[in-house]
Amino acid sequence: VDTTAQPRTTATPDPTRPPSNPVDLVCVSYLAVAQILTVPRYPAADRDIEATERRTALAADGPLVAQIARLLGLRTGLITNPVGDDTDGNALLHRLTAAGITHRIPTWSGLPTPHLTVITDQAGTRTTFAHLAGATALLPATDLTLLTHTPLIYLDGYHHMATATAQILRTLADRDRPQIVLNLGGDPPHPDLIAAAQHTRPTMIQTSLRTSLPRATVFARTLATRLPTDTVVVTCGPAGAVAVHSPTSTQHHAPAPSVPVGHTYGVGAAFSAGYLTSLTQHPDDISTALRLGVSTATAHVTRTGTPAPAYSALTP
Repeated sequence: VDTTAQPRTTATPDPTRPPSNPVDLVCVSYLAVAQILTVPRYPAADRDIEATERRTALAADGPLVAQIARLLGLRTGLITNPVGDDTDGNALLHRLTAAGITHRIPTWSGLPTPHLTVITDQAGTRTTFAHLAGATALLPATDLTLLTHTPLIYLDGYHHMATATAQILRTLADRDRPQIVLNLGGDPPHPDLIAAAQHTRPTMIQTSLRTSLPRATVFARTLATRLPTDTVVVTCGPAGAVAVHSPTSTQHHAPAPSVPVGHTYGVGAAFSAGYLTSLTQHPDDISTALRLGVSTATAHVTRTGTPAPAYSALTP
């Protein structure tokens, strides 16, 4: 983190002041601008290949979940790192505001805005190169006010930001019990997250694994023994998704339809947005939530253009 970077404003937020617009879902993650390049195939080492498509999007999953869930009709908020007082940082904030996402994200002079470069190919392979500029380390010190005014919280817990996420998770231990969703993003659970979950039990753990639904079910049951939670959800790429409800050992499956895939960037976030939107309407109906999650993810990967599709017609 650049210690010379300074916030453009120094006003101290009032943690007792609710947001001007109430929110149904608050997402916590880092914020970056993503450049997505599509190539026909990955080249051999030290070889070049021409990209067939280039576009920009929000990153990481948390901002995308907030964006897509907003399109599905939820009132969403976002807690994330400051961004640079530069063209990219201001464009990110404009994009969030235009999408109707509630946030209190400051711009800092001298702070570089985080960037991701994502390479995808026609086989569905996706590789991410991240320059986060210390963004995840700034998360625990950001304005967490929105967490006190929402019934549903989504947190990204990737391995490289697990320590920061664990610190935030611990702050929720003494508050009124919102539903808490922790997304591991395919990474193994970090020891800091395991320890924090003993104090603040997540309602749901989400992760991804490209495998069959039966194998994903076994994986979900194993994960439930490592992290205390009510439900473990595993997305399985083209196979669909599986959920295991720990208290009853009930399992649910939602297969994915076979469709032509335009790209896979943000597909996990699209699933999360659909799943969580369904839960706000049917809190105990995991099967319906899985189906809407898979439907939303399917719509996401089959579309083209900028990531702002119309999901209003989706049904579970």
